[in-house]
Amino acid sequence: MECLHHNKTATSESTSVKIGDEETSITETVISFLKSNTFSSILRKAIEAATVSLRDEIRSLKQELNNVKSSNVDMIKMLTDYPKNNLLKVPSFDVDVFSDISSDGINDTNEWKKKVHYKTSRDKSVQNRSGQKTNKQQKIPKDNNNKSVLDPKVIPFIPSNPSLNVASSNMEKNEKNEEISSHNALNDAEGFQTVVSRKKKRNFIRGKASATNENDTLIKAVPRNGYIYVGNLHPNTSENDLKLFLKSKFSDKEISVDKLPKRPTAKSVSFKITVEKTIFKDFFKEELWPEGILVKKFYFLKNEKVNTSLMN
Repeated sequence: MECLHHNKTATSESTSVKIGDEETSITETVISFLKSNTFSSILRKAIEAATVSLRDEIRSLKQELNNVKSSNVDMIKMLTDYPKNNLLKVPSFDVDVFSDISSDGINDTNEWKKKVHYKTSRDKSVQNRSGQKTNKQQKIPKDNNNKSVLDPKVIPFIPSNPSLNVASSNMEKNEKNEEISSHNALNDAEGFQTVVSRKKKRNFIRGKASATNENDTLIKAVPRNGYIYVGNLHPNTSENDLKLFLKSKFSDKEISVDKLPKRPTAKSVSFKITVEKTIFKDFFKEELWPEGILVKKFYFLKNEKVNTSLMN
């Protein structure tokens, strides 16, 4: 028994040695192949083929881009007009069905592909590369159950809407502050200050005392005058006529009347009246003047000098 066990052990050891030698040999073979000129040549040819294919694809894309540039298609206008023209629908398909298709339907997909030729087109008319417009009626093939049948390899072109920009923001509602009674009642804690009017004070006074004895009458101020415009009077009205009319209303007051120059085409005359400031407002009562006469405040021209003789 011991001899048999010894033989089995020796056999297993020799087998493991053989397997290890084979793995080492395979590894060395692979490494030598990777280092050989043959592998380098194969890898070089593969890279050259991929480079040529990529170069051809780039050349094709450049050609298509040049065709688009040379055509009259306005891509920006076409993209922005998609929602307007309702072009977001799934495009239909034009099919040419041969007469040898049986009316029982087609169960074999390959047979269907042989008998039916698919061609995609847009709903609306677009310009092709030659600049001509095409507008073909689109159809979708249907089976016996009146259902649309589409080639699973054909992916409908659904353009995105480039003019649609979506933005979001969290904005808090500006609630009305009920604690503030007015715009001038803001607190300093809120960062506001009440606006205070800083009107410049006058550097003079105007006396208001009335005469109580003879000494108070020794000096007096020059009466302040007001100037009134009276117009729309009859052309025959004179200065004396208007002065007599006013004296009948204000007998104890000094009143001066001056006739104003008129235009040659004027159909009425007007006057400037100089009166004391104390009775100035009384001249603007409607019941004082006859009907149709115009009365308003008289304004001097910018360079016109006031006659001081009329003010005293």
